[in-house]
Amino acid sequence: MEYRKKCPVCGRYFTTNRVLNLYCSPDCQTAARRKRDRDYKRKKRAAGTAERRQDREERAQVRKERVDARLRSVRDDFARRCAAGDVRALLIREKATNGNQSCRYWELFALASIEAAEISGTTSRTMVNGHSVYDDTFPDDVMESIKEHGQIFVELSRR
Repeated sequence: MEYRKKCPVCGRYFTTNRVLNLYCSPDCQTAARRKRDRDYKRKKRAAGTAERRQDREERAQVRKERVDARLRSVRDDFARRCAAGDVRALLIREKATNGNQSCRYWELFALASIEAAEISGTTSRTMVNGHSVYDDTFPDDVMESIKEHGQIFVELSRR
């Protein structure tokens, strides 16, 4: 029995005596197989790409959560240090809020310098615009010299 069929690759009509023949020639059969393989590989690559993208997004989310947790930890520690009266933390907060143009900043600067010298066990001589941090009127003197000269010059010597 003969069957008349249309080749799905080239579109030509052909006659065959087998029901299962789909293609008119071995070339069309090879072309169809290659197209199937190409489509399969593209689908598989697309699925792999989607999986890799999802993995990257998940890793990025985990990193973001770690960074956020670390930032919260640092902020909480900083707030705790400020509440406890840590001079260096207070100095950082004062500089962040008002800059170095306030008497409070220079008071804290003097305290931090003196504390650092005590911790290191050295004798330090910290001068700002020619005024020693050990002077009682240090903050006011520094503020006045900044207004006069418009600059800040810090000199540090340790023995």
